[in-house]
Amino acid sequence: MKSTRRPPRWDDPRIDDHVDSPYDRVAHARATPARAPEAAIRALDLTVRKRIDGLLSGDHRTALPGLGTELHQLRAYVPGDDVRQIEWNVTARTGEPHVQVQLAERSLTTWLVLDTSPSMNFGTAMMRKLDAAEGVALAVGHLATRRGNRLGVVTFGGPKVEILPPRQGRTGLLGALTTLERTAPADGPGATTLAEALGRVAGLARGAGLVAVVADFRGTRDWEAPLG
Repeated sequence: MKSTRRPPRWDDPRIDDHVDSPYDRVAHARATPARAPEAAIRALDLTVRKRIDGLLSGDHRTALPGLGTELHQLRAYVPGDDVRQIEWNVTARTGEPHVQVQLAERSLTTWLVLDTSPSMNFGTAMMRKLDAAEGVALAVGHLATRRGNRLGVVTFGGPKVEILPPRQGRTGLLGALTTLERTAPADGPGATTLAEALGRVAGLARGAGLVAVVADFRGTRDWEAPLG
């Protein structure tokens, strides 16, 4: 008799085999105790308290009018306005057609600034500071690329500041993971500082966004002014 039992889904927790994910790609290649469980990372989120600007649509508030979910203002209807935005209660009360103007929702660009200076090589046989920093960077990258948001990576502490331009969604996360895979503490005194890295970010950033710094903050405190 032919069995009617359905094959289990790939996301069934009873199955050991699983589809390779971006998280698994690095976790398997360079497994360390600093790697947080993916389920724990998924429970986190990035909170942006200020409105951002940009051209790519997303899920963060902007100061620019456009399609969105937050009401910006009501104004009189002019020819060419979207009739779906007519505010019927105000129209009925004033006798003149009025439309809603909403705040557009834009994608968020996050810059991940990672310290690779020689001091990050300090640690134990189980874990170095750089391993812990990579775990934090991985979590931030996972959160930053949700819902099509963009992630750029900047590393400092070596002879020069290394930059991975912002990329959207899964592409941005894979780029960050590739950078983490090949990251190693620089040999000898670090030639570049956190202040230099932040200066490069300021020069590259287009509009407001989010900067996440993962570092031990050893050495000169020239980073205080850029972060302030």
